[in-house]
Amino acid sequence: MVSVPDAIRTVMLETSRVVMEDPERRGQCHRSVSCTDTSNLLNKTLAEDIIMPPPGYPPYRASIMDGYTIRVKEYKSLDTEKETKNVERWTHHVVDKVYAGDTVPAQTSSMSDASATQLPTALYVTTGAAIPDSFDCVVPIEVCEVSNDKSSIAIDSSAIIKPQQWIRPVGCDIPQNSIVLPKGHVLDPVALGLLRQAGRKDVKVVEPLTVGVLSTGNELLSFEDHWSPGDFQNGIIPDVNRPILLSLLSTYGNCSPKDIGVARDDDTMGMMKAIQTHLEHCEVIITTGGISMGETDIVEDVLVNKLGGTLHFGRMNMKPGKPTTFVTIPSKWGTRLVFAMPGNPVSATVCTQLLVKPCIDALFNGRWTYPSGDSMGNREEALNKMVQNSLLHPEIDVVLQSDIKLDFERPEYHRVIVEQRNNIYYAISTGVQRSSRLMSMRDADGLLVLPRATNEKPAASAGESYTLLLLNSPGSTNPRRKLKESKHMTQSRKRDRTFKVGVVRIIDETTSQRKAEDAELCERIKLSLSGAKSGSVSIACCRSFPPDATDLHEFILLDSESDIHIVVTCTTFERNVRLAKELRRKLSNVADSMALQARKGIASSNPAAAIFEIIVGFESSHGGSLTILLPEAGAEDGLANVRGLLKHALEIARGDASHTKKDLGATDTASSS
Repeated sequence: MVSVPDAIRTVMLETSRVVMEDPERRGQCHRSVSCTDTSNLLNKTLAEDIIMPPPGYPPYRASIMDGYTIRVKEYKSLDTEKETKNVERWTHHVVDKVYAGDTVPAQTSSMSDASATQLPTALYVTTGAAIPDSFDCVVPIEVCEVSNDKSSIAIDSSAIIKPQQWIRPVGCDIPQNSIVLPKGHVLDPVALGLLRQAGRKDVKVVEPLTVGVLSTGNELLSFEDHWSPGDFQNGIIPDVNRPILLSLLSTYGNCSPKDIGVARDDDTMGMMKAIQTHLEHCEVIITTGGISMGETDIVEDVLVNKLGGTLHFGRMNMKPGKPTTFVTIPSKWGTRLVFAMPGNPVSATVCTQLLVKPCIDALFNGRWTYPSGDSMGNREEALNKMVQNSLLHPEIDVVLQSDIKLDFERPEYHRVIVEQRNNIYYAISTGVQRSSRLMSMRDADGLLVLPRATNEKPAASAGESYTLLLLNSPGSTNPRRKLKESKHMTQSRKRDRTFKVGVVRIIDETTSQRKAEDAELCERIKLSLSGAKSGSVSIACCRSFPPDATDLHEFILLDSESDIHIVVTCTTFERNVRLAKELRRKLSNVADSMALQARKGIASSNPAAAIFEIIVGFESSHGGSLTILLPEAGAEDGLANVRGLLKHALEIARGDASHTKKDLGATDTASSS
């Protein structure tokens, strides 16, 4: 079983691979939509930058107030006239009116050739009206006295008269050639208004992903069928997974859910065709049911053996959702990502939120915003960056309102209601957490991440603080967490004192017995590393690679949940040396004296295997892990000879002890003497 953080990392790694595999297709995933079709634009994602054309917005000089527009120079000249002549109290002659929407009037006369009143001219303007170029100030109507016939005004001495007062200049709201809306912006009501201000008649939006949903099981009564509660007898139940997941997917905003229907669990070929038919259009497929250990659980067989998929994990160490399976299927339309969920509705819903939501987000955004792998430089670095920046659920810290019994077998993602009191979030259980009890999801605000129970800690106590993953809902104000910043993704290591080991086998060819051989090797490694000094050991993952694999180091780099990576090789000496050279170049620190200790252990049981190159080194990324390369023959004896050093070596390498990382080699030299 893989932990949930491990499963999420695996999903995001494979999603990132899909993003990088076909950059040309990614660039074509958009369509043009008319800006008058607002209902079809809302919540869509822009596939282009929206640029403000000249002259900007507003496109003309506009009045900010209802009042009178005048020329500042004339008004100041009028003050001089009043000092030398007995001029009447009226300051301006009103010659025209300009309402919002009117054409800008022709230039009016200046004071030098004004009417018999010998007053400068003014225009009455309303808010938003266009101001002629020769006028440079608007005087609010509140500070103007108007004659009975409305032909003249007197401006109060308290008025502020200066150039451009109460006039909105051309382009002051949005300058010309500026980006109004960036590519990738999700169109909301405000954005629809900005499109109009930018003068756009149509706009390119990103095509949503197509996500297929298939229910499996002979016991399911489809929601398209006409039925009544009385029909739920003799083992027949309603199919609730499809309506839940189809509706849930529709809230994500970046995917178009597609109903694949219901497949029987006694018809392998029928199920295969149901999935195969939709591989062309569905980038992601979710199945529910048929993924456990029973005779009729045929989904994994269909995905892997019939459709040629690669199984990345088939069990998750969590409650609910243990049988959750993740497979990638190659096709001529690109690699397809398939999530086989348990049949119980709570499990299917929770695991869709945990795994499918971040996958869809990364696939949707990445397929048109990320450049190809070649243009991003080193492919490993590109993959690592994409994975680490993947967006996961928003997280908050919550305080338990009452005790919650922990599960002794698996960590639990407990459905809770959240209440805020005095700036503290409190978590309240939704009741019985059976995976079949859909009522536990009703009113749930999030998933409380609870650890596995121990004899010392059988329950989570009221008043204790835990991490809560908020369920995605439209309008959520909580920011989503990047994978590299997520407490949920890192806290499991801090809680668990067990060494987590990732096993990598380098083999020349795969055989039908590979899974059995992998399992046997993992058990041997587990036994060889367990001891009083090294502590208990769990196998986090096991994968096989060919001798010329280019993504071996990617796997080690991204598998940040494993404390130790054991790389065993049963290939030729020449290939072993080549691999050792590559690992030595990429590891942050290499501990040759620890490698010597491992070689001594191998030589004690298999002298011929001791000629193989052995590497012990530290990988500093994502918290740090040790990598050990050794031959499969005698591997257990080599590991047993260094297991007492491993705990201390990890502490030094991670900086947890009072040493520096460069002390790693010196420390194990001292330990071996």
